[in-house]
Amino acid sequence: MQLLFLTTTDVQSDRRDELDRMIRSVAASLPAGSSVHHILLLQRATEEQRGALAASMPYPATVLALAHRVSLSAARNIMLDHARRSGLLSPDILVGFPDDDCWYPSTFLGRLVSEFERDAELGLLFTRVSLTPVEIWPRSSMRVATPTDVLRRSNSNSLFLRGAVVAAIGGFDETLGLGTPNGSGEDTDYGLRASFAAPRTVYVDQDLVGHHEGDLASKTKYFSGNLVVASRYATRHPKLFFEFARKIAVGAYLVLRRRLKMASYLNAIQGSVGAFGRSAG
Repeated sequence: MQLLFLTTTDVQSDRRDELDRMIRSVAASLPAGSSVHHILLLQRATEEQRGALAASMPYPATVLALAHRVSLSAARNIMLDHARRSGLLSPDILVGFPDDDCWYPSTFLGRLVSEFERDAELGLLFTRVSLTPVEIWPRSSMRVATPTDVLRRSNSNSLFLRGAVVAAIGGFDETLGLGTPNGSGEDTDYGLRASFAAPRTVYVDQDLVGHHEGDLASKTKYFSGNLVVASRYATRHPKLFFEFARKIAVGAYLVLRRRLKMASYLNAIQGSVGAFGRSAG
């Protein structure tokens, strides 16, 4: 099976060690009989830096560069557009969006490929992330995903889509994500749209991908964008409406804990009201 990964990094953020770890993990865990093409977008980079990374890649890759910085959602759309124009995005390819500080355990990609090859209806699979990911992937940890699973657990590092689903849902919402006023939510929005388009969506309730987990600080930082996304999809399913109401309550809790300013909470509520029920499709 062919895999397509899309990663962006800011070369001035001093994360080259993490990026190298991620690239090594892809090379080490790629199963026999599969191939990978990795599109990497370097931000605030020179042509020399682009060429140096391209020359060092241990497997087929396209390295793009921007002299300036763009939002995370815009960066992913630049890479998706390149994949479409270059013919890399075929219906049966397996697509992932690892961050520069993400990594895969040694057996992960082999098992992932086998699940997509075994189940032709599988359009989206996602799992949990952790700084201590495990190698064990029992079948008992897999289930057909609920809307709640998708809303709570969508993380770009652990979303894996069949190419046909990627083609069907288009790009990331450029009003969401790091580098936008909303600050987050682009991966949750993308995961929800993918789950509506996929013939089957599976959630693996295991920490299988290496990346930092969400905590109280991230809930505060990403509250506004995540509330907007929950608001958009609140009318699509009763469980999503419950999650929207739950996020409002979580925000109130963060205010009481003095982790979120009242003004920020009220601005987020106002933004969510304007987005209510306005999901794509």
